Amino acid sequence: MLHRLEVEAGILMQIASDGLPAMDIGAWSENKHYYLDRYCYMFAVGTKNKWPRRYYIDLFSGPVERGT
Repeated sequence: MLHRLEVEAGILMQIASDGLPAMDIGAWSENKHYYLDRYCYMFAVGTKNKWPRRYYIDLFSGPVERGT
């Protein structure tokens, strides 16, 4: 069960299953992951012979839990 609450600047938060606050995600998140996945695939294919390993960090991620 998710408990929603609103904090400053109209940001919707919820209490996640672990009891910690998490941002409510929207449709933009689905779009972001679609494009991020495509970019990572193209980058991996383009650099497969340059480095033996590659690590990806999403610098704009945050704590989220998808509601039902």
